Amino acid sequence: MRRIPPLNGRFGLEYRKSSFFVRPEFLFASKQDRLAQGDKDDNRIGKNGTAAWQIINIYSGYKYKWLNINLSAQNLTNKDYRTHGSGINGVGRSLWLTMNVEI
Repeated sequence: MRRIPPLNGRFGLEYRKSSFFVRPEFLFASKQDRLAQGDKDDNRIGKNGTAAWQIINIYSGYKYKWLNINLSAQNLTNKDYRTHGSGINGVGRSLWLTMNVEI
């Protein structure tokens, strides 16, 4: 069978207090080097498979009446990683600020 994902997961813990929340999370995937021949021939998967990785993200937000403000800090350790079989590396260290107006 092709593109069998390795053991992977996400752990997070969310704290909420009235209109505020914060949620750190830890994402991980183990290496995948048990490859079918079709995987070995696929240029999205390296010849040695896909390396293991771990990343840390933090999300927070505040809601005031009709305004939602969210702040996201992703991949805090700036780890270069790839989801097995995707062919696309994940986002590097990044910071996102979003504001939504609810009318």
